[in-house]
Amino acid sequence: MNNIVDALMNQFSGEITNQISNQIGADASQTQSALSQFIPIMTKALANNSQNQGGASALFNAISKDHSGGLLNNIGNLITGASNANGSGILGHVFASKLNPVHGFITKTTGLNPQATSKLMEVAAPIVMGFLGKEKQQNNLDQNGLASILQNSTQQVQQTDPKNMGLIGSLLDRDGDGQVMDNVASMGASLLKNWMSGRRN
Repeated sequence: MNNIVDALMNQFSGEITNQISNQIGADASQTQSALSQFIPIMTKALANNSQNQGGASALFNAISKDHSGGLLNNIGNLITGASNANGSGILGHVFASKLNPVHGFITKTTGLNPQATSKLMEVAAPIVMGFLGKEKQQNNLDQNGLASILQNSTQQVQQTDPKNMGLIGSLLDRDGDGQVMDNVASMGASLLKNWMSGRRN
């Protein structure tokens, strides 16, 4: 199975990025930069949450109940707001108290205004969950299998890009201030280079 982080970045390439750019009122390069940061951050957060049985069970149940992957058949409706995918609710469950630091991190790094960052995250989050739902169905994953692909994927990226994944880990492990936030500019540039160019091992 392909690395989930890389597969998700491919999912958000091309026309989807352009549609999101138009919807949030940002240029394509800013949108690409924001997505190149948000996708590995959300994947890492999901992997962290699934490390214990309670978190893995909650994720599996949410995917099974609400995220079959069907929305991927009409992403345009989601992006334009015609589909109610509860992006803000997903973000709250995934990030909990880390949501504001993550939002501030992406805003500061990309230069997006806060409202645009919020819209981007609310659109991208259900697409990520829908992608995981599709993977679950296609590969007949159980709770442990779903947790395993998330954790294995982030570990693979950690091995090939330890600096940036280490910063992501720090961002999710603390309140996002101090040294972590001081380093966001360099992290953002590096993440853009690595993921949006098709990260290679």
